Amino acid sequence: MEGTKSTDRYSAFLVSCPGIYLDSGSGTGGLVCCRNGRTTEIDRLDCTGLTKFNNTVYRAIRAPRLVVGYDLRGTCYSLRLPDRPDVRDIHDIYVDGDRIICVSTGTNSLYWYDHLGHCTDVWQADGKGDAWHLNSLCWGGDNLYVSAFGEFSSHNEWKERGFAEQGFVLNWHSGKKEIEGLTGPHHPKAIDGDLYVCDSLKYSVVRKTATGERSELQLNGFTRGMAWDEQFFYIGESANRHADNSDISHVAIVDRATWEIVARIQIPFPEIYEIVVISEQMAGNIETNPERYSLEVNSAAADNLVEQLQATASQLRTAERKLKQLQTTPLIDVVSARIKGRIRRSLKLNRPQ
Repeated sequence: MEGTKSTDRYSAFLVSCPGIYLDSGSGTGGLVCCRNGRTTEIDRLDCTGLTKFNNTVYRAIRAPRLVVGYDLRGTCYSLRLPDRPDVRDIHDIYVDGDRIICVSTGTNSLYWYDHLGHCTDVWQADGKGDAWHLNSLCWGGDNLYVSAFGEFSSHNEWKERGFAEQGFVLNWHSGKKEIEGLTGPHHPKAIDGDLYVCDSLKYSVVRKTATGERSELQLNGFTRGMAWDEQFFYIGESANRHADNSDISHVAIVDRATWEIVARIQIPFPEIYEIVVISEQMAGNIETNPERYSLEVNSAAADNLVEQLQATASQLRTAERKLKQLQTTPLIDVVSARIKGRIRRSLKLNRPQ
């Protein structure tokens, strides 16, 4: 813990850490809880998107394509997204009571799912493959914001041509680029009428106010992941993956009123993807019983989980169909149909052979 100020006034938070490479699986990424300057490593599964809805935190685990939910008791929700070739390299997720939105970076797309894993909508930006490097999203009022490295036309063109100051934050509803001139941006955040974004390769955070004024806060590492409470911002500073000491990263704690960096908390993984503030009670439960939040995912477990989820989904769909039938069919007709069916079966059984 760097900094001299007391840590007990900072919020507790979770940090998702991706593996350094897409095919890293487990071992170089994981999930970490931070509370009062202490860190608790929950597991070592490569993960990206992290979001909160009501009292549940949702996490995207890339290799098995899982969306996992956590509440005060521990793991409370798990959904394996369908294995389809047009969804690749999921970076970020948004979850509410009706839907899950996933950023499919590898196919330049956003996917909408219901909580049973059915795809309900798709939007694909111009370009093939990982053309724009769409990565992070957030809601601000009625607007969905998405960050991208640039408006390119072919797969990985941003890598080949370079993307310095080509990045932007897109208002998905209006099509307007709200913030431009960014270099590898991640994690737009709409906070109290202002729009923020991590200008990752500039090691900074950019703020655009409601009146259009733009300012920038310089930090010490690849900025990615941002959370906040009433007093502080919590900003991820990933290590330089090409440096010798690239086995740790930091969360910078920034005073919202002064934009002063007041502390840094060391994270035991080289890269940070996202940060979410959690309650003291959840953080305490994680410290006391981390095994309730820890996951070990292998192919057999994942396949078994998928079978359970599919069976549950089938049962729910059957129940839903029956409920709709009862809602749209007069009760007397339902009873009459059942009686007629029994009479027909009885006649067949008693018919002379």
